Formats: sequence, structure tokens, C-alpha cells
Amino acid sequence: MTTEPENIKTILSTDFANYQKGPIFHEAMRSVLGVGVFNSDGEMWKFHRSMTRPFFSRDRISHFELFDRLAETTIEKLRSRLRGGYAVDFQDLISRFTLDSATEFLFGSQVNSLDSPLPYAHNVVTPPHESHGNPTDDFVQAFAEAQSIISSRGQFGSLWPILEIFGDKTKASMKVVNSYLDPILEDAVRKSGVKSNANKDEIEDGETLLDHLVKHTSDRKILRDETLNILIAGRLVYLQCFKFNSY
Repeated sequence: MTTEPENIKTILSTDFANYQKGPIFHEAMRSVLGVGVFNSDGEMWKFHRSMTRPFFSRDRISHFELFDRLAETTIEKLRSRLRGGYAVDFQDLISRFTLDSATEFLFGSQVNSLDSPLPYAHNVVTPPHESHGNPTDDFVQAFAEAQSIISSRGQFGSLWPILEIFGDKTKASMKVVNSYLDPILEDAVRKSGVKSNANKDEIEDGETLLDHLVKHTSDRKILRDETLNILIAGRLVYLQCFKFNSY
């Protein structure tokens, strides 16, 4: 919409409060993003921002061991498929890398989407036998479907409810996503109950974003909304980095 630096500076910094997302956006995104940082304005936005900001310090985001390790797995996956003479859907492969990286960085528990077989091109009649996928494949698929649905809602603006007059299209996908996330959230809340939270903004070694968030609240909805928002943002950032570096 704009590539003018001064416009972007105004929107994101100097006049940020004047560029709210507004009720139409909120309603379209609520079934997936809830009231997380990317679907809130005003005081609610400030609340979410204040919780997450200390975690994303320069020291935290400069630890590359995790990304190096998963990059090696990704490259080996690519080499293995190419050695067999088959094409690779690079976008699918990098999407797996970003999801595994983001979930481990944010939750301390990755979905291991790189463990599942890569898809073959449509003209491969009988793909070679490979091991079956992993138990989190349903989450990966549901997570992608939910994002696709809210993206299409944004294209239709205030008219999107007409397309879902018979029901919320994200309901089935979010049921799968929540069934995966809820045990992780419960475990984090349980562990936080036996720790001292004297300094909520102090980041300990090995602490994940979820570990940090439960210092501030035990509300499962807030925790779910915020982690999902940051997970989506994390994937987009990693994908953009790969696109930039590919040039």
C-alpha cells in the first residue's frame, strides 16, 4: 500500500494511535487471533505489548543455535529428495522450517513438521514409500487452514459473514489447534505456580515466551491468543527473511 518511509514511520511510530485496526478487522480475525496483540487497539494492545516486549531483546533474538540445527535438518531433507531426482516444493519446506523454529523458540516444544514426508509433484504417479507423518500433522494443517480462512475474510471486508452464513469456517480448524495448545498452556501454568515471580520482566536462561507470559497471567484465553498471534508473526518474519536472503 505504501513504500514511502515517512508514511510507514507515521503509521508505526509517530502517529501510531491514529491507525487503529477497527471493529471490522477485529470481528473478522477474532475466531483465530482472539484479542491478541495483532487484533487489539488502545489499552488492550498496550497490555499485550507490555507483556511480550521484554522477551524480544537483542540478546534473546541473537541466539542462532536453534536455527542452525533446524537449518541443517532442512538442507538434508532437501538433498535427500533431490538425490532421488524429484522436485521440491521449496515454499512447503521453508514453511516447515519456520513453524518448527517458531514453536520451539516460543513454546520450547516444536511440532516437528520436518519429520513428515515432503509432498511430491502432482505428476508423480507412484511416490516411493516413506515413513508416515507425525502426530502433530493435524495441528500443522489446521493452523494453515485457519490462517487461510481469516485471510480470505479480509479480502471481503464487512461482507465476509455472508460467506459463512451457515457457520464459522474456522471452528473445526481451531478445535484442532486448541486441542494441541491447551495441554502446553496448562503445563506452563502449572509449572509457574511453584516458581517465584519476584521480577516478572527478568528473562531467565532457557526461558520461552510462554514461560515469560505465565509470570504475568494465568488466564488461558489471554495466553492462547497471545501465543497464537506471536506464532503467526514469527512464521511471517522467518519467511520474509528467507525471501530476502534468496535474492
